[in-house]
Amino acid sequence: MPGDAPSIQMAIEWASDGDTVLVGGVSMTENIDFLGKRIVVKGSQASLEPANPNLPVVTMSSGEPRGAELSNFYIHSGAAAGVVCNGTSPIIRDCYFTSRLGQGDIEAMIDLTNASGAVIENNEFSGEFAPYDVGAVIRLNDGCSNDTIAYNLVYPFDNGAVIACRDNVEGLLIHNNNLWAATSHGVLVEGSGSVDIRNNIIMHAPEYAVYCGVGCTSAITAEYNCVYDNGGTFNFTAGVGNFTDDPEFRHSDGYDFRLRTGSPCIDAGDPDPFYNDADGSRNDVGFLEYTEACCRSLGNVDRSLDQLVTMGDLTVLIDHLFISLTPLVCVEEGNVDLSADKLVTMGDLTVMIDYLFICLGCVFNCADLPY
Repeated sequence: MPGDAPSIQMAIEWASDGDTVLVGGVSMTENIDFLGKRIVVKGSQASLEPANPNLPVVTMSSGEPRGAELSNFYIHSGAAAGVVCNGTSPIIRDCYFTSRLGQGDIEAMIDLTNASGAVIENNEFSGEFAPYDVGAVIRLNDGCSNDTIAYNLVYPFDNGAVIACRDNVEGLLIHNNNLWAATSHGVLVEGSGSVDIRNNIIMHAPEYAVYCGVGCTSAITAEYNCVYDNGGTFNFTAGVGNFTDDPEFRHSDGYDFRLRTGSPCIDAGDPDPFYNDADGSRNDVGFLEYTEACCRSLGNVDRSLDQLVTMGDLTVLIDHLFISLTPLVCVEEGNVDLSADKLVTMGDLTVMIDYLFICLGCVFNCADLPY
């Protein structure tokens, strides 16, 4: 759709188990319900806002089985939750959530109750969500079991814990997320159950990175996390591998959360091969694996290795692009890849000319470049 159905909800009603509802680059205003079906609702540069802001944007509360999936949407909620799941096994991935909540009775971007085997991964959350005392980006309520929250980015989150486990949450695995908590805690655990927290970057929480709160009898395992610039780290005995060093993002002020060369998060995650990075190396803490800038040093377009980019480096780049006529491959000696796309092309030349001529011949330190 939009070609085959007038609305997402109509497409869901027409769909059968195993179908995929594809939503093209459109902005839709509606509240949708999966109606208990094992379907995939997948966007492509599509956004979704609620027609009724007092209801969840997306509801999965009719026993949707494993395989029901929401993916690739920009979701802007109103006073209620972005996604509400009750008694289901949903997959929610590759979505961007934003909202300014504060009046609904379900105050979380994703709210899970009695969810079993839910997977929340590769999502991005930003904005102010909910009142301090009850809010959360992701909230897990009574009866949740064996759910996974992984590779999500939250920044910066105001008013409430980023992840809140409210009661009797069993077998929850929280790994490789970046959680920027501007108020309250990074992760709040209340009630009974078991929660495993590892390989995350949890930062800027004025209270605790992970807090065992009211009525907390849960078995909490916290290992191999970077807990940076929080009011406190843990109010319980944590496990091995946690550290408080600056994760050293390339430009966190500009929301570039890629790791710099030399970041303490590189190869500092759980050594269990289950968590290995895609290249087979030990896990990098946080939601993004470290990828080496295709240069001799961080952000380096300095062919002569004098830690300055000058006309001499421009001469070398022009030689490669116009005399040899073959772009350099990243791993080759003499890499001057400014855009970090693993090739040296006209785009890199354009950037260098901009620095050297539009700024009237200025030179800059390689460490000042935007990665």
